[in-house]
Amino acid sequence: MTTGKHVYSPEYGVGEVMALLGRRLIVKFVEEVNPTQFGDWEEAIALGSIQSSNTNLVSSSNVVEETNTAAATVSERIQQIPHLAFQSVAQEFIASITAVDIKNANQGIVHPIPSDLPPALRLALQNNGIDRIYSHQLEALTKLRAGFDLSITTPTASGKTLCYNLAILESCLKQPQTTALYIFPLKALALDQMRKLRSLVKAMPNNRIKLALMTGDTPANERQHLFIPNPPNILAVSPDLLHHYLYNVRRRDEGEGWRQFLRQLRYCVIDESHTYIGAFGAHFANLMRRLRLAVDAVGGNSQRLQFICSSATIGNPQEMALRFSGRIQQPQRLHLIERSGAGSAGRTLLCLAPNSAANVEASKIVISWLQHNLSGIVFCNSRAAVKGLLGLIQRETQRLGLSYLTSKVAVFYSSLTGDV
Repeated sequence: MTTGKHVYSPEYGVGEVMALLGRRLIVKFVEEVNPTQFGDWEEAIALGSIQSSNTNLVSSSNVVEETNTAAATVSERIQQIPHLAFQSVAQEFIASITAVDIKNANQGIVHPIPSDLPPALRLALQNNGIDRIYSHQLEALTKLRAGFDLSITTPTASGKTLCYNLAILESCLKQPQTTALYIFPLKALALDQMRKLRSLVKAMPNNRIKLALMTGDTPANERQHLFIPNPPNILAVSPDLLHHYLYNVRRRDEGEGWRQFLRQLRYCVIDESHTYIGAFGAHFANLMRRLRLAVDAVGGNSQRLQFICSSATIGNPQEMALRFSGRIQQPQRLHLIERSGAGSAGRTLLCLAPNSAANVEASKIVISWLQHNLSGIVFCNSRAAVKGLLGLIQRETQRLGLSYLTSKVAVFYSSLTGDV
């Protein structure tokens, strides 16, 4: 019995097989809102609870044959896992594994640092251990130099930040009045990205590029000093703080540094652009509209602005970028970069059948890792779930006589204080 096969039930009518998990069968019947589960498909067939759509009984031998074939495929894939320890772990859970996906390592496509970059920027890259750039980073540099907007959707850790930092830092060096606005949805993300940017800027000889980060924790007097005597070349803010600061455009007695920043604004970077969806996304689109109006109101040129959207997980990158930039009628101004030239390590993904007790399965997996001297990380959706999982691991290792393994398990609760 395969997924997508139609069955008939005298009680529920016609349905489609969604999953076969061991002896458990899950069927979505046309007349029912939620899927129906049969604990034992053989028993359901014997009792006449389900039949094939042509009213003939489902052949249990066919089901067994298909199940055995799937198990054989999984077993073959497990044998192809390159890391022997991972292979051993997978063998322990073969009864629960429904699929194995193996991706081989990729060396990537690299290019030398462009010789036409400013010498100070080339030196800063080399001092930060960057002697080559990926193909998509070179593509981004070329398109930004040509005046295009960008939507970058390459995978996580593929170097999306350097895609736009190269062109923006180059502009700041060649035209010191250039300003750029970096919008981050999270304070922790802004801190991390600005730390990397500061490392590049500090490595430049005779550097005069001014960087600034404003968060909700930045005191008002410190915010004002960020724009004295001149506004920063690159300013990082959150959407909420940008919303607040756009009101300063109308205050003639203060905010001249902010108006000067907007007047000279050349780039607007929207990092993690997939964050802005639903009502929040609609508000953010209006915020971008207000930003463009503010730029024009202080004597700048919003048509000259280049918008850069960056996200590794988005389904409609072009549509979203065009809406944020207000250039739906000018799609030719947007360039999409979705093919990454970055190298990647090999990856093996094991898909396990759903289990009503996820923590029990997770504890077994963690113990297996520890026995094979492997490291790993488990994400839980609450502190209570983390504590529950740790308790299970402690009890199970004690039962197995492996209590010494619990010293290798640590709990981490994420938090961010105002003084970070």
